[in-house]
Amino acid sequence: MGVKILAITKNPDIFSPVFPFLVKSGYELVLSSPLEEEMRQKLREKPDVIIVDALSLNLIWLKDVAAFIKDRAYMLPIVLLTSKGKRPPLEADEVIYEPMTWKKLSPRLKKLVGTKRFLKAGDLTLDLLQRVLLVGEKEYHLTPKLAQLLETFMRNKGKILTRPYLIKKVWNTDFVDDTRTLDVHICWLRRVLPDNYLETVKKVGYKFDVPSTEG
Repeated sequence: MGVKILAITKNPDIFSPVFPFLVKSGYELVLSSPLEEEMRQKLREKPDVIIVDALSLNLIWLKDVAAFIKDRAYMLPIVLLTSKGKRPPLEADEVIYEPMTWKKLSPRLKKLVGTKRFLKAGDLTLDLLQRVLLVGEKEYHLTPKLAQLLETFMRNKGKILTRPYLIKKVWNTDFVDDTRTLDVHICWLRRVLPDNYLETVKKVGYKFDVPSTEG
């Protein structure tokens, strides 16, 4: 079964230029209006990624869609279609500025759903697509940045990662004078991780590793 894309839009024609490429590449496109009942119905089809067409939605619709996704979309990856200079009130993993073309859309879809889906370390399993962390039998839904931070740690198991490196990697900025955002996310991460997985390296950064008893 191919990757299923849920597109929330009031202008389905905007997807016409990329539709043949989606089909050829094995993607399934499911369209929905921003009406809550229709979005709820389309989510039952279990999409893998959501595209929000902010170009066709006014601010009221966008706020409604953002609230709906936050409450019910189970942290699915979000692609936002918008215009330059405008940033709608919706947190997204990837942003595409108009016009939407296959050249712009394809690498973003591959990045979100075309890579290895699960990362494992000890008693942890991170679902990169759904941004869900399994700790034994417990399940935690992570925010995009929290999932990205944990992914960075898990891909660098046993390595000391400096605070500037983490800020650059996760927040894509070189501004490191204010590290409160990182501190808050580290605090949140420690609430869901078992003890001894994340170590603070004084005046340097952090090290993620699996306790020796778990291998």
